[in-house]
Amino acid sequence: MDGNAANWRGLGAVRSLQAARRQAILCSAALLGACGDSQLAFVTEGDPGQSLSVIREQTYLAGPWQTTLIVAGTPRCQRRYPLPGKTTSQFTMDVHRPQPGVFILKADNIWYVTELQECGFQAYKTPPPAPGALAGRFEVGEGELRYVPTTPARSATGGASRSRGGSR
Repeated sequence: MDGNAANWRGLGAVRSLQAARRQAILCSAALLGACGDSQLAFVTEGDPGQSLSVIREQTYLAGPWQTTLIVAGTPRCQRRYPLPGKTTSQFTMDVHRPQPGVFILKADNIWYVTELQECGFQAYKTPPPAPGALAGRFEVGEGELRYVPTTPARSATGGASRSRGGSR
């Protein structure tokens, strides 16, 4: 084999390696673009350590959502509670406040009660007779989860943020 033939084979191997790298980069970009999403909204009870948060996570684009309620009464407690059946892109949950530190929540036709002292949480078997004043609502609007207070003065603070699944 002469020197020219060896050079041509070497160039072919380099070109194949470059093509393989390009394909790997394109595949990686496609996989990252297919990642799901993550959404967070919260409301505090005056003290930043006293809060309710809803997190919605989607493993892959257009997949089902996993919805979790986080009850925080720090430094005493912080607990996560899955909200089964809340897998569609549409989500609303009314937040009632019968007394400080106690919340009654309504998502679809399911009622829950939670409190910030011990971070307890349970579902009601029947709707509560007096859920208390409506404090606000967790809702998805324009593709983003947010907490919307009924009146700005009632809710100490509320916030929402959203991040793409690829940057979790």
